[in-house]
Amino acid sequence: MKSLLSVFLCCMLFSTAMGQVENNKTKWIGVSASASMLSHSVRGYLEPYLAVRNHANEVVFAPTLLVGSNLGYQKPQSPRLTGTRAGYRFWPGIPDGKWKFHLSADIRLQRVKDRWNVNLFNPEILEYQDFDISSVELLMENYLGYGLVYKINRSLSISQGVGVGWYLSALKTNTGSHDNPGMDMLDYRGYDNIGLILNARLEIIYTW
Repeated sequence: MKSLLSVFLCCMLFSTAMGQVENNKTKWIGVSASASMLSHSVRGYLEPYLAVRNHANEVVFAPTLLVGSNLGYQKPQSPRLTGTRAGYRFWPGIPDGKWKFHLSADIRLQRVKDRWNVNLFNPEILEYQDFDISSVELLMENYLGYGLVYKINRSLSISQGVGVGWYLSALKTNTGSHDNPGMDMLDYRGYDNIGLILNARLEIIYTW
């Protein structure tokens, strides 16, 4: 509930600011469902966004909701607000029609807090133990790509896009155990601190 309220407030504030821009600029809102693939890890996002376009240039802002991943032991599993995404779109001079095309550049910044349980072997006592682990990950995703837009009517469109790029990740974990401090560096991510990323998205867009 707190995540949804935060998203609503962000949208309202941004929408109010957009109401002050000149009338010759096109404005729209949309919802983007996307998946980012980092090595063996896949994360799903839902991002309600606002955009402003002036001729061939467009800027996008969206709060990021993490809706799931293939790391099934992460908690909480429910959708949660983890960060924000900003994007730039360049629209080539293509005549008006049902189909539109743009080039894109995006950056997504997140702070992901997790709690999970794991059973690990403790060499100090030569036994397996249950640990309650908390972690904080700072994640930056950067990617370049394209978008292909189909115009359903004057106001409603759908879009799909693909982007490739790189990411940076920093993880800190804590087992809450002082008996074995070496276990405080557990890494569950399934990917390195830096690497390549692939992002695919589907969007529904309303223009006014």
